Amino acid sequence: MANLDSTLLDAIRAKMSSVREPGCYDKVYNDECMYSFDTPFSPDGIYVNLATWGGVGRDYLAFDSHKTGSTLYVHLKYTKVPVPEDDQVQKKESESSRASREDAAQSSPVCEGKNTGPTVLGIGVEGGFPLDSQKVEVVKECALVVVKPGENGSCDKVETQSVPLPNTALPEFVSRAARALIDHQGAGSQAEEATWLAEEDPRPVSKYANGLIQLDNGVKISSDPATWRCAESGQTQNLWINLSDGYIGSGRAQVVNGETIGTGAALRHFHDTHGLYPLAVKLGTITPHGADVYSYAPDEDGMVTDPQLAQHLAHWGIDAMRLEKTDKSLAELEIEGQKWAFSRITEAGAHLRPLRGPGYVGLKNLGNSCYMNSVLQLLFTLPEVQRQYLDHAYDLVQTRAGTVADPAADAEREAAAAAGDAGFTTSLEPKMFKTLMGKQHPEFSTGRQQDAAEYLEHVLERLLRAERGLGGKEGGQDWCVSTEDLFKYLVEERLQCVESGKVRYGSKSDLFLRLMIPVEAATNRDAVLQHQAKHGVNKKQKLAAENSPPAGPAVEEGSAGQEEGASGLGGEEGNAAEKEEEVFPIVPFAACFETFVRTEDVEDYFSTALGRKGLARKSVRFQTFPRYLIVQLKRYYVDTQTWEGKKLEAVVDVPEVLDLRAWRGRGLLEGEETLPDGKEGGEKGEAEGKTPSVDAGMAAQMESMGFSTHAIARALLAVGNAGVEQATAWLFEHLEDSDINEPLPSASATASSAPRAAEPDASAVSNLAAMMGFTEEQAKAALQATQGSMERAADWLFSHADDLPRAVAEVLGAGGEEERGQEGGQTPSQYNDGEGVYSLVGFISHVGRNLGSGHYVAHIKKEGEWAIFDDQKVATSEKPPKDLGYLYVYRRQDAMEE
Repeated sequence: MANLDSTLLDAIRAKMSSVREPGCYDKVYNDECMYSFDTPFSPDGIYVNLATWGGVGRDYLAFDSHKTGSTLYVHLKYTKVPVPEDDQVQKKESESSRASREDAAQSSPVCEGKNTGPTVLGIGVEGGFPLDSQKVEVVKECALVVVKPGENGSCDKVETQSVPLPNTALPEFVSRAARALIDHQGAGSQAEEATWLAEEDPRPVSKYANGLIQLDNGVKISSDPATWRCAESGQTQNLWINLSDGYIGSGRAQVVNGETIGTGAALRHFHDTHGLYPLAVKLGTITPHGADVYSYAPDEDGMVTDPQLAQHLAHWGIDAMRLEKTDKSLAELEIEGQKWAFSRITEAGAHLRPLRGPGYVGLKNLGNSCYMNSVLQLLFTLPEVQRQYLDHAYDLVQTRAGTVADPAADAEREAAAAAGDAGFTTSLEPKMFKTLMGKQHPEFSTGRQQDAAEYLEHVLERLLRAERGLGGKEGGQDWCVSTEDLFKYLVEERLQCVESGKVRYGSKSDLFLRLMIPVEAATNRDAVLQHQAKHGVNKKQKLAAENSPPAGPAVEEGSAGQEEGASGLGGEEGNAAEKEEEVFPIVPFAACFETFVRTEDVEDYFSTALGRKGLARKSVRFQTFPRYLIVQLKRYYVDTQTWEGKKLEAVVDVPEVLDLRAWRGRGLLEGEETLPDGKEGGEKGEAEGKTPSVDAGMAAQMESMGFSTHAIARALLAVGNAGVEQATAWLFEHLEDSDINEPLPSASATASSAPRAAEPDASAVSNLAAMMGFTEEQAKAALQATQGSMERAADWLFSHADDLPRAVAEVLGAGGEEERGQEGGQTPSQYNDGEGVYSLVGFISHVGRNLGSGHYVAHIKKEGEWAIFDDQKVATSEKPPKDLGYLYVYRRQDAMEE
């Protein structure tokens, strides 16, 4: 390579002190831009900062250089070149010149599930089912880039000078750091592997490790990986050393990138030596932190841990402290080679026209991430979300730069990336988004399948925290508003004492309209009953003997539904169902809506008008109509016979247009008289005027079953603390109650009577208020309620967001009984409201027997045409299965974009 210009070389040397060489366990963002979805395969590739190891796209290069003060970057630009069929068959490349290969059409890994249920995961997935067998060669262009320092972070123009790598004229340390950065596994892949490992049981300690036989046969193994060879075949990959006799053999045959590596020599050696030497170590995985250890012993036969691994390796001359990882671990190979059972996908067999361009970019499945992909597609199709996180993406990055130390840990930055324009590609890999949103969450941080509804709530909560800190405080950004407010609405609750006729009105907020599916209201009741008599059915799905037509919202004629007598599955699945004589209940949407608005009897209600208990009737109406209404059909339940989660198989004729105006609450009507102020109780077993008493021992037993604290309290009080078995039975019968997980009516009184905690530190109050965008009084109450814990105080503030004035008053001892009874100061004026006529925007469907398996798919209506978003696949939808959906998003018609 030619000598470098002296001026350029001086610029490189001037910044050498900031250059850092990454180790194998450091986080290097060389696979995805931290501010967008640019990757090395993007038209301009990505630039990785040699000082911070953060990767950025071309548009953010000047900004990152200005922010970090760094001017040295490694430019990674990869191109896929198809390999001709003849070359695939005939060309035999040497080990030293073999280029990396991968499947040309990667989509998204299919979701896990039990063998008894569907595991639909799309077509053309990484490690799964490719669209074709075409191979590509990845041509990698790498260069050292020197950025000319600028006066500001404008991304319009940036001057750079490039030095192709490798280059012998570069300082050795810079070359070494650049090479380490290029060869690094990448933070995204590290997170994926960590997620996979987290799903495995902890590796047990091998009982053969202590007192392991190690022969003194004169064998010594070099610590240079280039000298390692299989004793049987001469292969140099997938090598395992037997810890007892030093034999090096290749592992079992595995197909990696279309090539077979391994002959099984290591396992055959174990059998040839009569099974005396069971422990083997994969050579390329040895690091100072450990290695892959496998026990061939029949009573272990799996991955194990050797506490004396370094000592056992030293016997063969291998210094683990000097070695670096050179081969893929079994966890990595398992991720690459996932082969999932494949069946049909939604609308399989239909001739769907592929869609691409802005708004039609697919999301690759990262391994059971279809729940996330479906939620993101639906959420970021909303114009209000796009305006906040796409139109203001660069504003957001600049604003957050001074308050967030690590851009990879910023929820709002990731939301902006998710909303970004990725016109150069048909699909993206939201690795960083998944890692950040799932961070420290016991479920979303894992690789397991999840509930899309729970995930949507989780994402909205994470965004609320970030948005509150950015736009909620003095001097905040006026364009930053709460995404959650688009969906939040008030429900009016009306309680009427039957004997006195007097009423009490209250309100509570919610994000979802959660509707039960009353299978007893099925229109094909007779056919279902005949099927159930023939095949048997779980009691949860069993139809009632009688059915009365319910009242419900107005539905636009012809906008939804299914022909009478249809199986409800449609297409090929419907034909298959008919062949198998499958009959599913066809439940009108009006019947589902009736479960929300119907009047319920409340027994043993303490009436302040009577001064004693009596019968009351409870009803609910909409107090406000949100801009977007999320409807959740509760298709999942717990089978009390097997304690397993199951799916309620039913077809619901969900309409495209909903008119809910008739169900708006009107508040206190003329002629109605309110119940006198005073203590009241709506739960059976609550003593008049006294705080309910729950048996602590019974509650602890039920908590171990996974029930919420409020649900347990309601159950124990309902059965008078008669026993855990009785309370559990009551709880299963009332799991579908809308208020099952809400605090008891006297909870506030209990809280207000509790001893006051010590005054929190003044500096902590100021910091929390400034960081989260709350007032100092609110921050003080949160810290006082959580014994000064900043993290728990933040959770407390957001969990009480709907009734914050009352919660603050209770903690600080301010306000009287009258103030505490005003439902926390919730007023309709604080909510987005309008006419209650809605049009369907999109919906998420789930294929599978329960929420722990199967696959999620989103259907979204764009520009008057339905489109299917099935992970990477984005296409027109011929027959969107609206009757099989799980989550539906409606837009209020008076809020429609012009």
